[in-house]
Amino acid sequence: MPESALSTHTGNAVMPIVRVAVLTATVGDDGAADGAGRLTEIALPAELPLREVIPAVQRIVAPSDETVGAAELLSLAPIGGAPFSLDATLNTVGVVDGDLLALQAVPAGPPAPRIVEDIADAAMIFSAARERPWGTADIQRGATVGAVGVILVAT
Repeated sequence: MPESALSTHTGNAVMPIVRVAVLTATVGDDGAADGAGRLTEIALPAELPLREVIPAVQRIVAPSDETVGAAELLSLAPIGGAPFSLDATLNTVGVVDGDLLALQAVPAGPPAPRIVEDIADAAMIFSAARERPWGTADIQRGATVGAVGVILVAT
């Protein structure tokens, strides 16, 4: 029996999917978005990074002659929200069955913060101590507190 396209390589486990509706803007005769759009319901893999999913979504929901800024980098976004990071998966950003998403251009500027799935990684990435190592004032303060602690215990 042939293996399903959604099967993983580790047996018969099926990759989780999420069913969403994707809204895309269409281009008018003048080359600008005309305010109209196309709504397409599709099932997407929930565990793959959006970077791998977006090209297929683009082919399905927005034929090349109708996309707004076809050369722009696109991502999915909640309606009225900022586009998701291309490194995130639909699971990590909290997309569930029935959500309405928009295919939007990723704005220019600094990249979105990384998605952190492990608390140890989060502590390492966002630790203020990594940005500002201990200085001599911190060491002197620690020595003073330690000396006062020893004196209090000794009395």
